[in-house]
Amino acid sequence: DALDAKDTSDVRTTKCGVVAIADVAQCGPSRKVPRLVALVKGLEACPDGSAYVTLKDNTGTVGATFHSEVLRNPISKEGELRVGAVLVLEKVSVF
Repeated sequence: DALDAKDTSDVRTTKCGVVAIADVAQCGPSRKVPRLVALVKGLEACPDGSAYVTLKDNTGTVGATFHSEVLRNPISKEGELRVGAVLVLEKVSVF
């Protein structure tokens, strides 16, 4: 899609393609980060079935929203998304 076509080569990544939270802002709006590894520091369920989370790594914190369809996916087992969980997220949309 159009988001995949945008260049993120200016963003520092590890050998595994992981982008640090401190570098997410450098991606600019409407881009995708190839991979993000973070700890869930805060979690708040929203009335529409989505969730607002605060993600943290050793470089900083960032707010994120998980769409309700992601949370309903059978791969997202109930109770797995909780404070203290470590997430490996791929193709993360940045707005």
